[in-house]
Amino acid sequence: MISRTRSFTVLGGIGLAAGLLTLLGLAGVGSQHEASPPEAVAEPVTGGDPRMATQPELRQVLLTADDLPAGFRPSPVPARPAVAATPVTECQTLFERLSALAAPATGAAVSHTGRTPGSSLRQAVTIYPAQLAAEAVGALRAATSRCSRFPASLDDGTAVTVEMAPYAQILPRDSFTVRLSVAGPRGTMSGYLAVGRVGQVVSVLRDLGPVGTVPAQEVTALLDRALDKLVPVGTQVVSR
Repeated sequence: MISRTRSFTVLGGIGLAAGLLTLLGLAGVGSQHEASPPEAVAEPVTGGDPRMATQPELRQVLLTADDLPAGFRPSPVPARPAVAATPVTECQTLFERLSALAAPATGAAVSHTGRTPGSSLRQAVTIYPAQLAAEAVGALRAATSRCSRFPASLDDGTAVTVEMAPYAQILPRDSFTVRLSVAGPRGTMSGYLAVGRVGQVVSVLRDLGPVGTVPAQEVTALLDRALDKLVPVGTQVVSR
């Protein structure tokens, strides 16, 4: 069972709602609003991550290679510095630091290498207290609406320009997707950011690859699968 204490303690003692607002810089307006540098979060997909080792109920809801199309395989995400050299914007947090959305006390994150060179799928899952899960989805939706175009960097430090645009679909309530277009010196990449909630558990996915390698139908299929895997934990928390 999920500890009520763990569910209500996040981000080093900061309340979860306040932590998310601080992380995404939602107190201000504008896609380049500066957020506090997020805590560095290791994202090993096996062993190593103490959050995953102590939270088997979250480990079981993360997407695995068996849930994904052929060609995906587990892959650790390159570590980022604990403190950024320059202030991190809310938009850069969403694109570059997805694992920072997985709260240390009640979250977990995972990464997979995609079917083609340069492609990847990342997921961050967090348990939120009570009604704050719905508020978190709303905060994430608001943040993406302010991030239509912004500078960012890839894991290897390559500077890119990212564009986010709504992706119209018929989705469950409290779920949404955003198209990604990433332009850099090595060409253009595309993909999506997908957010969904079941009860008090929120999943954020980022699927990215060279243009033409991330099929549109993959958005719905992977989000549906992610939400299906949230059901056992999401409904368990709500019932407590």
